[in-house]
Amino acid sequence: MSSLEFREVTLENLKELTALKVGEAQKGLVADNLWTVAQVGLVTDSYCRGVYQDGTPVAFFAVQWEPGHVYVWRFMVGAEHQGRGVGSRTMAKLLAELFDDPKVGYVDLGVQRKPGGAEPFYVKCGFTPTEEQNHGDWRMVVTRDDYERRRAETQGVSS
Repeated sequence: MSSLEFREVTLENLKELTALKVGEAQKGLVADNLWTVAQVGLVTDSYCRGVYQDGTPVAFFAVQWEPGHVYVWRFMVGAEHQGRGVGSRTMAKLLAELFDDPKVGYVDLGVQRKPGGAEPFYVKCGFTPTEEQNHGDWRMVVTRDDYERRRAETQGVSS
């Protein structure tokens, strides 16, 4: 299985990362990557990264650090790379990196409950719906305890 690499967004890779698009059924559910890059430039304590597999851009995400937690602001996998485990592997790597910081107690994100929405995907990744709304999206959370318990169970099964 090919490894994934998170790369900073630069002038050199901006065009290829903003060329990543979601599938037709997902349009309107996640903002365009170029818009996200612009927003991240205006928001303190946030960053975005391109996700590469074997040198090819396959996904993109943005996060914002807040006291005690991290908000996953955007997360998308290019349409042609979906259904191949890229999203699950990217989220697993991202959560591992975020929870590596002992100050992070939980990670949260927002989803739209519409056809083609990502809620089932995030549940598979360990997030729990809270039934709270935030900026029109439905909030989902994975706590450090839940993350560590899930990781231990996964490692126990694969050992």
